[in-house]
Amino acid sequence: MRLLAFLVLVGAAHAEPLQRKRHDQRHHHDAQTVRGRHTVDAAAVAALGAECVTLERLLQSSDFVVATVLLNEQTHHLMNAERFAQMKRSAYFVNLSRGPIADEAALIDALRNRTIAGAGIDVFEQEPVASDNPLLGMDNVLVTPHALCWTDE
Repeated sequence: MRLLAFLVLVGAAHAEPLQRKRHDQRHHHDAQTVRGRHTVDAAAVAALGAECVTLERLLQSSDFVVATVLLNEQTHHLMNAERFAQMKRSAYFVNLSRGPIADEAALIDALRNRTIAGAGIDVFEQEPVASDNPLLGMDNVLVTPHALCWTDE
């Protein structure tokens, strides 16, 4: 079983949509979900079928780490060289938040040295992204547009 982890800040207003999403996900794949705890109590997270863990445990045990956090002083460079080093060598980092959540130089280094297996990103630390940004040419990086707001639904 693969472990899919989300770095999320969840408030009570988000509990119902997450409950529906969890239900849909369980029917499509066999994955365990853990969430790094920030603003929700353990009982609320457990009701969603997830588990509160430390960030260290989340990074060490996850096959996929998906960052979906707000950008603020506490989350700027949340993912840095030390945190990438805590991840499994077979793990993938996905940043769906804002570019500065990840220290881009540390991410590039972790990818070049195969500290982590790969990354999926739709945001960059400096935007618009420079055409010579190393992330654009790496074979272990998937880059997509940050275009959720362009959906019809």
